[in-house]
Amino acid sequence: TATMGVGKATLYRNVSGCLYKEEVNGAVDFPFAVSDGAWKKTETYNERTIVVWENGEINKYEIDVIAASIIANFNASDLADSALWTVPDRQKQSLDPVAHALSPASLTLKDDVIELKQNKYPEAKYCFGGILSNMMTADISKTVEIILDVRDLNQMNEHVKTMWEIKVIYYDDDGRTAISTNPLKIDSGNTTGLKAIQFEPAYRNFRIYLVVNGSDIGAQFSDAKMEIGRLKMHMIE
Repeated sequence: TATMGVGKATLYRNVSGCLYKEEVNGAVDFPFAVSDGAWKKTETYNERTIVVWENGEINKYEIDVIAASIIANFNASDLADSALWTVPDRQKQSLDPVAHALSPASLTLKDDVIELKQNKYPEAKYCFGGILSNMMTADISKTVEIILDVRDLNQMNEHVKTMWEIKVIYYDDDGRTAISTNPLKIDSGNTTGLKAIQFEPAYRNFRIYLVVNGSDIGAQFSDAKMEIGRLKMHMIE
């Protein structure tokens, strides 16, 4: 049940292609989502609804529920946990030559967010850096969705803005041999908010490279920083 507002309203609901008319009093039930007070897994569900209030005001909403299985769910402190995410360090290349060849980010945990500041190597051309996740596994026949909670991005000026990037490194079936040591970009952007990023894994095993990027055409922003609240990943059934 979700509160809609104050007073009575008439709902014209299109639920997965079926039309319904319903009278409500400030709240509407979503029986697909809750069962006996607990979340349950369901098939994909779509609803588009027009709400007509008794005072004549009209609202619209749309809901999409997709059946999925959780691959990972990291809060800010998880992203700062060295047991879950690796900060590249060239002095440790003998331990992991793929991870520690990447450009690192400096991390600062602040309450419910993790701040990533780009920390490129001196000889690197571009201002970017990131952290690399542990190994993850997904079915190559399924779509993987990443939910990235971007809380804050700084900028050098109105033209050169910090970007967040999601990249991936694929590994062979043994889970140890990188198929390509060059991270492949899945998505990027320079705005805050919840980002829903979908990709279809080319191989079952992969690691995510979460990057803060201060590089732009004609300018490099060495003080690029971003704040992330959460990174969640699930496989759509």
